[in-house]
Amino acid sequence: MEETNIVELGKTILIAKKWDKLLQSINQCQLRYNLIQNLLKEIKSVVPFIEMISELEKLVNELKTQLNVELISGKTTKFEVKREEVFINLMKTLDRLRMINLKLKDVLSELLDVDKVEGDLKKKVERISSQLIAKASKELSSRDADDFRMYYNHLLSFEKHVRIPEVNIRLVLEQSEEKFFEKLTFLRREIINSSSDTTNICEMLNKMKFLAENLSMFDTSINKEIDETLKNYKGKYGNVGIIRVTVELKKTDMGGRLISKHSCLSGEDRRKRREKMQKQDDLEYALKELIGDEHSTDVLRSRYAIFRQKYDELVSIITIFRLRGIGYDNHKKFKGHKIFLTGKISNDLINNLAEIDTGKVFRALGIEDRIEYGTFNKLCELLLNKQCNVRERVRDMIVNNQSTLAVFDTSVRIRLKVLLIDEVDVCLSEKFCGGTYTPSVYLKDLSIKALLDSIREDETLKTLNKVKTLSAYKNCATKYSN
Repeated sequence: MEETNIVELGKTILIAKKWDKLLQSINQCQLRYNLIQNLLKEIKSVVPFIEMISELEKLVNELKTQLNVELISGKTTKFEVKREEVFINLMKTLDRLRMINLKLKDVLSELLDVDKVEGDLKKKVERISSQLIAKASKELSSRDADDFRMYYNHLLSFEKHVRIPEVNIRLVLEQSEEKFFEKLTFLRREIINSSSDTTNICEMLNKMKFLAENLSMFDTSINKEIDETLKNYKGKYGNVGIIRVTVELKKTDMGGRLISKHSCLSGEDRRKRREKMQKQDDLEYALKELIGDEHSTDVLRSRYAIFRQKYDELVSIITIFRLRGIGYDNHKKFKGHKIFLTGKISNDLINNLAEIDTGKVFRALGIEDRIEYGTFNKLCELLLNKQCNVRERVRDMIVNNQSTLAVFDTSVRIRLKVLLIDEVDVCLSEKFCGGTYTPSVYLKDLSIKALLDSIREDETLKTLNKVKTLSAYKNCATKYSN
């Protein structure tokens, strides 16, 4: 019945109806002659007309049941492929029902009301449409944005695959888009006209970025609106206005994403960073940024003067050593200058000062055995674990179901260290300066794996309370009660 050819089925039913009385008479005959016994058996095996009608009505009821479903479900919301499949099958079912009504309505015992079926579908679509328009007309929260995206995507798929008279989904989608972009236009106008209230400007920019991140169908258009808004704002209030906005945006995660994703803000942020880097040797600029009394400032100024004098002398001595080639066995001339080669530099530590033999300075100072080389990740690990191995302590506490960590000895004096950074411009780049280091601990246990497998396999688990009913969750809760 899944691939029934409705036209051929109609022809067969009409033939069966025509010969139905004859077949009934034959079925009532007694088999007196062996010569026609086999023929009568074959004739009796023919499906009677009344059974054909019964099967046809079962098919009609089955098709009606397939159409009497909610258009939105958990699977159609989460998976686009599933949503497309549902609406494709919905249209196929509706077409088959229409064909049966067209070709076989005269043989059915009950009138097949296709208009009512289509009307029910139309009501469901209208209900979703009204919900979409309502969401588009209000300021969206995270939950509202999820609902708007759900309604919009389902109507878009319905319009793509299903055809019902007097259902104009395209008009509804356009109305929702119009109302949505009216809010964006309002935000854009308010931003451009708000010259002094930087906090309010950043709040409105964050709202625009929130919509771009939560409504993927409009993200390209919204990001273009943000770029145009910032461009117009910069044209009206100049770099000073953009700098104020950038400083305020840095206070929130959403603002940080705005700065990184939009060139008008990121370019100004990089320009400001370069401006500060150019003043890294300006003592007076640095002292102005520090908090302290005049005595502290004078102490810093005098110590910097001593450092500057000794540093310049040391650099001069090292420069003379290098120019004279002291300690180098091989050299090569290039454009009239001596360039001393110390061997191949490894790919892992390219441009490392020790790799190009300036480590001899540390040897000359007698501190080579105290020099450690590494990355920022290694530095973070050393700081994190300077008293103990934090990961092992935390892992043992969880595995052994303890609520506190054992006290460790903190009386051991740790030698103070000095941090030397090669390529300061790289250190102050977006990748490192202001970045975060997040340590983590891996827990491997069969009970945890069983819980994850249970959650992954059961698609009906949508809330934490339902997860808590799982036996795997209860096992984990018992094992890790603290």
